Amino acid sequence: MRKCLSYLSILFIGLYISSCKNEVEFPTLTTSELELLVPQQDSLVDLQNRSTVTFAWENSSVVSNYNLVFSTNSDLSDPVVVETSSNPYVIRSSEMNDLGKSLGLSSGSTKKIFWSVKSRKPSQPSTAEVRSITLKMLMAQPLSPAKDSVISLDYTALSRGIKFSWESMADINSYQLVLSANADLSNPLIDMSVSGTSAVLTQQQFQNIIENTTNGLKRYKGNTIYWNVKAGDKFMANSGWKFKLYGTKIFTDIRGNESITYKVAVIPTADGAGELVWMAENLRTRKLNNGDDLVYDATGQMSWNSQYFTPAEAMISSTTAVPDELRATAGMYYRVQMIGNNSSAVVWPNLLAPAKWRVPEVQDFVNLANAALTACDYLEVL
Repeated sequence: MRKCLSYLSILFIGLYISSCKNEVEFPTLTTSELELLVPQQDSLVDLQNRSTVTFAWENSSVVSNYNLVFSTNSDLSDPVVVETSSNPYVIRSSEMNDLGKSLGLSSGSTKKIFWSVKSRKPSQPSTAEVRSITLKMLMAQPLSPAKDSVISLDYTALSRGIKFSWESMADINSYQLVLSANADLSNPLIDMSVSGTSAVLTQQQFQNIIENTTNGLKRYKGNTIYWNVKAGDKFMANSGWKFKLYGTKIFTDIRGNESITYKVAVIPTADGAGELVWMAENLRTRKLNNGDDLVYDATGQMSWNSQYFTPAEAMISSTTAVPDELRATAGMYYRVQMIGNNSSAVVWPNLLAPAKWRVPEVQDFVNLANAALTACDYLEVL
């Protein structure tokens, strides 16, 4: 009897638990509204008279990634979508102009467009609100070189041209092409009048600009160059278009009446934060960097009076020549212990290295090896 009562107790408890479980109600997830803030409804956005456009909406603690949606239709069909994690989202006028073109607007036109913001995840807060703005496009804008392009000068083709082009403006036949190393286009590197909608500058012109030390540009590393076109007293784009400019990868070492041109390599550092600049050929000068001749005896390597000897004379021993594959890439061979007086002030690297260059140290080779490993994952050592 006691055993039966125990079974009945367990049965009632089980029914009670089961009954409680069935009575639990789970709330339905609801998506709250994100209120749009700026621009205000039906605002005029004149790209010709502003450098940026700001879009902002109410923040949500559970949303970090948004889709900013633009369309020429109030139902946001055929949209252009901008993914962003920024709120507010600030877009340059030139980029807003590109967005307008993606929506089918033409230069100089004015048209109503619609915008809204959505979470990238449907379960997160979004908004059903759609606002409109009246977008007035730029009258014209630069075309090429494209924004953020890279131009690397080629020392074998310095006469080759680089074309700058832009859209035409009604009743305007003469323009001013301006290039500068400054975003505000101050202290221009080039400021020239142009008839028509394009101009061609040679690679040699850009190389001369780089080599002009008063311009403060880097000889081998990348320089950010801004450019814009002025019609009358107003620039086409409200912010300068920019491109990265690299000079020719050569270096001419002039020592008195001797002039030798070497190839140069620019190698990104392993961490990507900088660049290493190395001569890509071995030194082959016959002079000190002050222009004085190095001592050379006609018997070359066989003479201990010679401070250097040529690859053709190089011998591993009295009967064994340096292999031909090394001769092909070798520069001069220098007896460094015979150059300078080896004092702390006058040592052979200070006398042989070209001006503003130095002989690499151990850490330089470590940095070079790390950069190579980053580029190709392994090294083959000869």
